[in-house]
Amino acid sequence: MDYNSSFSFYSDEFSTLCYPFNYSADDLIQEAVDLYLYTDIDVIFHKFILPLILFIGIATNCAFLFVVYRIPSMRTVVNQYLTHIAIGDLLFLVTSIGKKILRFASSKNVRDYGALWGHWMEICCHSINYTTIFASVLIMTLVGFERFFAVCRPMRLHAAAANTRTVKVFLAIVWTLSGALALTTIPAVSGVVSNCVIWPDDPRFDGISTSYEIYTYQSSALAAYVLFIQTVPFFIVMGINTVLYVKMVMTMSGRLGTMQAHDLDTQTNIKLRNRVAIMLIINGVTFFALTFPFQFVSFVNGILTLLNSNRDVFGESYKIFFQILLYCNSLVNPIIYNVANSRYRSAFMTAFGISCSEYGCALRPQSYSLPLDNGNTKGSPTKNTVTTTYGNSYTTNSNGDVMLVETTDTAC
Repeated sequence: MDYNSSFSFYSDEFSTLCYPFNYSADDLIQEAVDLYLYTDIDVIFHKFILPLILFIGIATNCAFLFVVYRIPSMRTVVNQYLTHIAIGDLLFLVTSIGKKILRFASSKNVRDYGALWGHWMEICCHSINYTTIFASVLIMTLVGFERFFAVCRPMRLHAAAANTRTVKVFLAIVWTLSGALALTTIPAVSGVVSNCVIWPDDPRFDGISTSYEIYTYQSSALAAYVLFIQTVPFFIVMGINTVLYVKMVMTMSGRLGTMQAHDLDTQTNIKLRNRVAIMLIINGVTFFALTFPFQFVSFVNGILTLLNSNRDVFGESYKIFFQILLYCNSLVNPIIYNVANSRYRSAFMTAFGISCSEYGCALRPQSYSLPLDNGNTKGSPTKNTVTTTYGNSYTTNSNGDVMLVETTDTAC
């Protein structure tokens, strides 16, 4: 294979230097050439893994949105937040995975960013992508606080949830703030580097254009900023949610003694407590576990960028695996809702016209009375109740004590 070619020249079209591989066919040059081509792992990643994730993600999130639209009882405050998370996940998958797949199909040059569309389209996709990243993190925080108040401050939650305008205001603030933060990351793709390459006489390079564009950072400081503005809020939210979940589990555990004082079935209440705790663990841990590796790598890369270090701490295979985990986070939420919660499961079957009796199961409502921490636990409950966004009822007795009457559906 002959890597020798004529001397470098300037392209009139791009007014930039063309880079021929004109030294020798040694290992260094061979490695430099291969950097322009997709590896075998890249081919599998773009041909099979990414399309599969994109298909499942679109199917699961659209199915959840359809269920919320079709079933009126699913239009709760929590599901308003989850609906916006689903919308954000859809936009993230389309702008991130869809862009990668189309770029792979349009050029064999892995560095050719401009083969698919122009610079402005790249900026639009980048802005939408980062907007959804910030919005998902912030909405997860709102969900965490909503759950915290539902468990620890239910009456305060009811007062806040009674005004649906408050929820809309929160969501509007989240998307506005997310969009503003995303705009500050545009410098990540604002730099345009036009290149021209004389490819070696190798069939692998047949059909590859000799000119291509790269959209990149204009300085290392901007690169570090984008990486830190992406990762630091994530770690802050992870810490906040960890505290909220710990407090919720401690509150539920502390009520067991009070339950026994009211002659409630201890085993039943233990199962209820464990089920709620498991739901919290599944919803919270899944989000952070799937996104933490990618965010951690980005944070490390931000530090290395500030230090002007070119060291690659993580191999390419690990980076691809962490990307897969990040993308799976955008498709797994609706699956968790249906697997871990019978209410979502029954709503899904109803929305899609599936009869639960076909699977030999039926919905069996069960009620549990849970005394709340209001400083007084004596007396018997009365019929004064309020209903929260979870479908739970809170009743007060003659002594002013507040009791939670939670109704759950046992399905399939």
